[in-house]
Amino acid sequence: MQDLFLFFNISIISLSSMMYVYFIIKILLIKRKEASHWIFLAICFLLLLRMTSFNLLIIPALKKSNILGILLYRVQSISVIFLPALLAHLFYSLLYKSNKRNLRIILFLYLLSLLFYISALIGFNPITKEIKIENDKMYFIINTSSYIYKSIIIFFIFSILFSIYLLNKLSKVKMINKDKKIINIIKWAYIFTFVYGYIIQLLISLINPKYFSLTPYLIIIFSIIIYYTIKRYNFLKIYKTNQFSNLINEDFTLPFIITDEKGVIIKSNFNNINNDIFYGKSIYYFFPDSMITINSILEEGKIVKNINFILANHQNQIEITYTVDINPIKDKFQDIIGLFILQSDYKISLNSFSKREQDIIHYLKKGLSYKEVAYELNISYNTVNTHIKNIYKKSDVNDRKELLDSLS
Repeated sequence: MQDLFLFFNISIISLSSMMYVYFIIKILLIKRKEASHWIFLAICFLLLLRMTSFNLLIIPALKKSNILGILLYRVQSISVIFLPALLAHLFYSLLYKSNKRNLRIILFLYLLSLLFYISALIGFNPITKEIKIENDKMYFIINTSSYIYKSIIIFFIFSILFSIYLLNKLSKVKMINKDKKIINIIKWAYIFTFVYGYIIQLLISLINPKYFSLTPYLIIIFSIIIYYTIKRYNFLKIYKTNQFSNLINEDFTLPFIITDEKGVIIKSNFNNINNDIFYGKSIYYFFPDSMITINSILEEGKIVKNINFILANHQNQIEITYTVDINPIKDKFQDIIGLFILQSDYKISLNSFSKREQDIIHYLKKGLSYKEVAYELNISYNTVNTHIKNIYKKSDVNDRKELLDSLS
């Protein structure tokens, strides 16, 4: 029976560790990481440390030297002490609006975590004073009467209640159905796991210091639920959806823009402009006058055809009016996860050019040669040639026909 229990423990820990490694690799491969990705990366690292350190480092060290085993345990206690603050920070990062008061609370939680961890490293361990192995069983000896231990219980209670407050606040934010499901699943999983694993068990230890801790198993359950939300609902956008993958990998002959559900541009070949100019920037940055239209499409999910977008081209300092069709991209839950914007036509405003450039364009429309334009404007041929090169560069065209076709 004992061998079976040992085999069960090793199997669960191995699977959990592989899951954390998998998450770490997936997040590192994300090109455009948000704050939530970096926080989740730190959480995965701490959970991986917690799951693997006991069997690979602490237990073998304790069998050789109790001092070395205790030292290694103190080092890995970072996974216990910092986890509540990191989870609170993760939930805060998912809120659409920042709040200075909540941010200050999170910074305060990190500061307290650091102080408790330093106290653990120098010997005033707030969680475990001594570890003993008897008959292949590990016993944690806790000084429950110490002020440090009681203070860390208060710290954990406050951190977890603050996280529940953030999750409850997050669940009231206007969001798509899929995200509501994610938040509700995580909220109840977090309450079940951490209220018992951190608060109730620590309170039990004050009454009965000799108890069987379920915390590692509860954390594994919480991790499995996180894995489920990531695989099922694409929590934290770790995966590219099939719709995005298919669109991104396909080459289109017509100019297009693909955005995510927040309007951030993922791919574009608009007007043959280098994709790097658009990639990772908000579509509102390029089309500020169309914000209301884009927001309504993201909310209502309607297909819109032949509408005009005025591009504020910050690179060439010109104004372009694009005629576009906008198609919402939906996932299997029928939630809008992005926009596919297809350009059918574009016109460059004459207001984009200087007075002299407008005069030259006026004569080019009449079919005059460069020499004739120079004569009409009483300037040299070389000056006309220089102005026309600047006009072509601004307009991103190569010849007179392309220029005249692109002008409004």
